[in-house]
Amino acid sequence: MFIKRTINTIASEVSEGLHRVKTEEGINLAGELQKANRIFVADTGRSGFIGKIFLMRMICCLFYPDPEAQVRLRTLPKRPKQLKRK
Repeated sequence: MFIKRTINTIASEVSEGLHRVKTEEGINLAGELQKANRIFVADTGRSGFIGKIFLMRMICCLFYPDPEAQVRLRTLPKRPKQLKRK
């Protein structure tokens, strides 16, 4: 019950935040990100982890806008672990 309530709270917060953003602002931001030569995000801990996830997702969406290509990228097999040298 607690988990379901927590998920519903998170979903409502995200939905409320998205409703505050004007469509034009989102389009302008996407355009600026696509034109940028570099995008720098820095943080530590959990926030840094979320920042890295954001960047990886953004790169996937900016450089592979085709949804089918995004699915193919997500389903690629993971690289095998490298063997330790003796």
